[in-house]
Amino acid sequence: MSALDVDTLLDLLVRLNANDQSVDDIANWLDELSALLGGAFVAITELRGEPPQLGRQLTSALDPALAERWTKHCPYGLPWWEALLAKVGRFVDVSEHVPASTVAASPVHADFFTAGGFDPGAVLALYASVPSPPPHRGGGAMWTVIGRRPFRPDEVEFCRRLAPHLFLAMKRRGDFHYLAHRFAIAHEAASNSPTGLMLLAEDCTVLWKNTIAESLLAESDGVTVDGHTLVGRRTADTLAIQRHVAAWRERIGEPTVEAGLLPIARAGRRPLGLYFRPSPPLAAAATDAVSLCAMLDPEQLPVPSRKLIQKLFGLTEAESRLAVAIASGETPKELADRTQRSLETVRTQLKFVFRKLGVRRQIDLVRILTKESLSRRSFAADAEDAER
Repeated sequence: MSALDVDTLLDLLVRLNANDQSVDDIANWLDELSALLGGAFVAITELRGEPPQLGRQLTSALDPALAERWTKHCPYGLPWWEALLAKVGRFVDVSEHVPASTVAASPVHADFFTAGGFDPGAVLALYASVPSPPPHRGGGAMWTVIGRRPFRPDEVEFCRRLAPHLFLAMKRRGDFHYLAHRFAIAHEAASNSPTGLMLLAEDCTVLWKNTIAESLLAESDGVTVDGHTLVGRRTADTLAIQRHVAAWRERIGEPTVEAGLLPIARAGRRPLGLYFRPSPPLAAAATDAVSLCAMLDPEQLPVPSRKLIQKLFGLTEAESRLAVAIASGETPKELADRTQRSLETVRTQLKFVFRKLGVRRQIDLVRILTKESLSRRSFAADAEDAER
């Protein structure tokens, strides 16, 4: 293929597929392709929405006035637009589908072809459907090459080989930017979450954390970050964290999997709860995360949920219901009346709850399970204990 050899093709494709390319990098890529094709005009045109509306355009070096004329006719003023729509994702030699006379009779001929010295019979094009970031729906990208002379067979063959790779590259870039947009929205929501959130790699490296998680880790009470790795204050906790993260390695994106809870003991405080789930697909696509970890601090909750209390303190389901009821201000007598049990049964069960929480009075139970000051009903409940 003369100068248009396989090595040249591969070099162009490697640089085209780099997702971190800047606009200037892509423009330079287009200029190089233009030079290889005898000074042809090369453009990548972004189309957004349904029906497609003109988005961003990148072209090889071109007179600004000619670029404006091209934009004026693109895409609906182009006489080969219907042929592209009929062959989405496929390379089109326009001369095989649209007569040169049709191109010559169109407004784009006098306004663009003649002004730029281009040959109306030398047009190669490709239209690819690619996702557009919200709020746009649908859309795609069009690649156009217009020569100043008829293309040689080797040039057409070179572009034909390049076309499917270009289509995939455009689709990947579209997917990449669409995911980046969605991740940015999710990132903002997670950053403002009242719950501590972390994304963990397979080796427990903390890839990202929100401000709540950052403040909990800064306390170095129960868990902390050593270098970039999440570790426990105790070796047993570190090993348990590693086991939980490893459990989700093969289950990324499974929404129905029940979260694994790991209670982490803290000095003189209620345990910190670490909930582990598989990494959401969006986070896994944008990072190396295998697990999403939620940090639940019972001291930051007015009354923790029954399930959280049950798992953190090793209570039975009945004991956790009793603990939440008392922490919410209900007295043993009111609870007995509501559940149609004897007061003695409720008090006996309450003693088991006291033992598991390491307390001796209702007021201490309430202090452990709530962050805020005790209500009047809590004081009344404690007074009732004192009178027995």
